[in-house]
Order: sequence, then structure tokens, then C-alpha cells
Amino acid sequence: AESGGAPKDVADCSELGAREALFAALDGEDDAKARRLVALGCAYAVHEADCGERGPALKVPYLLLEDAIDAVSSLEAETWWGEVEKHAPTLTKPELFARGKLVLLRTCNGLLKRLSRARQAELCGRILLFMAGAWPMSERSALNIKGECHVDNVTAFEDAGAFEAHDGEDDKDATPPDYETYSGFWAVQAWLADPPKALNDKTNFLKAADACLSALEETACSEDDMQRARDAWLSARPRDAGPGEALRSKPTKPFGEMEAGDVDASDRPASASSVVLGHKYLTNSRLLRIQ
Repeated sequence: AESGGAPKDVADCSELGAREALFAALDGEDDAKARRLVALGCAYAVHEADCGERGPALKVPYLLLEDAIDAVSSLEAETWWGEVEKHAPTLTKPELFARGKLVLLRTCNGLLKRLSRARQAELCGRILLFMAGAWPMSERSALNIKGECHVDNVTAFEDAGAFEAHDGEDDKDATPPDYETYSGFWAVQAWLADPPKALNDKTNFLKAADACLSALEETACSEDDMQRARDAWLSARPRDAGPGEALRSKPTKPFGEMEAGDVDASDRPASASSVVLGHKYLTNSRLLRIQ
């Protein structure tokens, strides 16, 4: 087995065979077969882990998913990302995750770089939520080691004059929020974008945070109110409303508690060509009461 550059290990043979079979299925545009190969790779890795294997055999499902996602366009990647979510319980098993987490991290970061944050914001969010659930806070790659902040991300809102002009146009029967609440609500974004800044200006930061929290406490909803509103929204929303609708309409579980049937083919978008646009905050003071 050592001559002619052949693999020396059974695990290497398994990886090579699985990846070649996947390439053949993708080249023949047989997505169903490619998905079955990924499922088989997950089952094989779980079996090897149960038998005490701690070697490269456990990386097979991660490598197959990486190859599949790299082989498709960014518009088709949403379908294959659904496979990652489907097999999340297996991919996040401690025995497997310890061997394949770097491959999975490379896959996630590579896909995020290819996606449009404006036109594919929902898929980007699903990937980030998966990463937040899969990696612990102690993971070095999950930390901002250098403490860099995106200080160019500025949230602009109205000054006192513009606020008073809009305030005069509002419904006189309703009690409008004052400018302190409005400015505090949106000013807190400056510290969220640059947390070290709060240490140098603690007084204003706490003042803005108090205004924001007070506004939220005054408009708090009960669990029953939120459940009724959610049920009404879901009943009025068509099943084919767009990407991710099924995922939003179900209670989510931590990845460690998900089962294989929690996310199936019917839960994934029927078309990867659907577009969801992401927008920055709407800071018009007339919207504050609704917000």
C-alpha cells in the first residue's frame, strides 16, 4: 500500500474515496447522491468515534461539506448550508468537533467572504448563529484579540431641532417620547460600535444606557402578548414567503440538543435566488414609538 504514492492508512483511503465519489456526483450534477454521501460520511465518523477512533477518519464529513460548498456558486450555497444545519448535531459532537473544527471554521469563513452582506444578509446571519452556537467563548478564533472596532459605523440621528419639528406633527392624543429618550436610545450605538470609548466617557454612556433601558421597560410586553402577536404574524404569513421562513417559524434549540429531523428539506428555501435585503437602522423620531 505504500508504493506508488497510495495512502498508508485506512482512514486516508476512506477520505480519498469519499471525496472522489463526491466530486463525481457534483460533476454529474447529482445533488441527491452528493447529499447521501455527506450523510454517509457523518454516519461513518460517528461509528468510528464510537469505536474509539480519534484520527483523521473523523474529519471526513467536514471535508465533504467543505468540498461541496466550495464547488457551488454563492447563490447555490444556501442549499448546501442547509446540509450543515441538518447535520449540526453530528458536526458538533465533542469527539468529532475536536478533529474537524478547523475545517468547519475555514468553511464558514470562506463562505461568509463570498456572500453579499446586503443581498444575502439572512444566510450570513444563519452562518454566524451557527458559529456562535458551535464554538465556545473560550475559542481563540471567536475573540477580538487585537480589540479592533469598526469606528466608521456611525448611526446618525436627529438633533433637538429636527426632533421638535417632527414632534409637532405627531398625534396629539398620544404621549410622545422626549428628546432625552430618543437621543439616548440611538446614542448608545456609538458605544456599542466602539466599547473602549465607554471607559473614557462613563457618565454619558450610563446616561444613554439608562434612557434606553427605561424606554424598553416602559414598553415591556407579557409572554402572552408576545405569543399572541407571534401566532398572528405566522398565521398571516404564507408558507412560501421567502428564505428562512420555516426556520423563523419554529422554536430554535441549542445545536447540542438538535435532532436530525429538526431541520429537514422542507425547512430550507425552495429557491436560492430569492433576495433578502438588509438595512441599517431607521432613526426617524416619528418611528420611535413604534420601535
